[in-house]
Amino acid sequence: MAVRLVKEGLVELELPEDPRLDRKKGPQRKGGGAVFYNPAARVSRDLTIVVLRASAAPPGGWSVLDGLCGSGVRGLRVLKEVDAVSEVVLNDGDPAAAELARHQAARVGDVRLKVTNRSLDEALADAGTRFSFIDLDPYGSPVRYFTGAALRCARPGAIAATATDVAALCGVFPAACVRRYGSLPLRNEWMKETAARILLGAAARKAFAVDRAIEPVATMCTEHFVRLIYRIVKGKLAADKAGAHLGFLKPDPEGKERPRVVPLRSLMDDGELMAGKGPAAGPLWTGPLHDAELMGRTVLPEWIPGGEPLGRFLATAAGEADMPPYFFSLDAAAKKLRASPPTTAKAVEELQRRGFKAARTHFDTKGVKTSASPADFLDAVAALAHRR
Repeated sequence: MAVRLVKEGLVELELPEDPRLDRKKGPQRKGGGAVFYNPAARVSRDLTIVVLRASAAPPGGWSVLDGLCGSGVRGLRVLKEVDAVSEVVLNDGDPAAAELARHQAARVGDVRLKVTNRSLDEALADAGTRFSFIDLDPYGSPVRYFTGAALRCARPGAIAATATDVAALCGVFPAACVRRYGSLPLRNEWMKETAARILLGAAARKAFAVDRAIEPVATMCTEHFVRLIYRIVKGKLAADKAGAHLGFLKPDPEGKERPRVVPLRSLMDDGELMAGKGPAAGPLWTGPLHDAELMGRTVLPEWIPGGEPLGRFLATAAGEADMPPYFFSLDAAAKKLRASPPTTAKAVEELQRRGFKAARTHFDTKGVKTSASPADFLDAVAALAHRR
């Protein structure tokens, strides 16, 4: 069989030749050949490396489960590119994928590597194992694995998960979103952020069910996937405290008021908080998207390119981390004013000058997260347009 050498990060893979290795965008199709590697998902793997390199390793080093490893590239990159790694288990339920991972592991020849061939459900049901970093990267939705991963996650420990069913999470197929995540999506300018928050909310609820809480470290949404990295904190008190970040987002259908953020718990006292015309999204995560302090100290190693979308994400993550769960569009504001939109940087600066919190967001290059009302936001944009 013809093979191709593919280099990613500090890892060189030997993969069966396939035209899909040249694919630059979008998810790989499930099945149909012997390739279990998607070049377009490199940014997701790059993010994992950057976050782990900026994180303090747990005592004894990182023990890693690459639960649906495919070619094994993600786990191999963690082994090669992150300090203080004690063990990496490459696991896949597909015998062909596991064999491919064994081949890559043999080429590396590191005693810290182990390859297993069992379903992820079985791997996560193994009560005799704990991992400080568990990676879930399935085709489609990862939600079925959230509870098992929370149980197998060590203390301290973290979970990373990728969802490629972005069309469902973004409201193109709302019935699928309700079926998979138990949440209502939005189909508007906030749909990518809402998608990420729905996925976070699902991770939180599955953790709550086994008396765990989540703490988001990094939450990223690109054109074809949502990527989460979050810590697991054990205990009912922690879970109850994190529960305050579950709620609904209810936009004003006329756009005159800020969207309402309705905590789930508040509905026990006053169901009228959801009253009024227009759509609502949720339940979803309304709290911080990222660990702002950690994201503020991330550094790209020389072997990871800083282009879009990873560069944009790292440049905006710390600023947007604790901002409201929505943003305002400069293009929409400019359209109302019949003017050209200002740069995002100038809009943020003007809003901050006026005493509002404001930051760029990775969800939209022309979006601004701010504590300002829609009217105040429009006034700031109008002032910038007038100065021209």
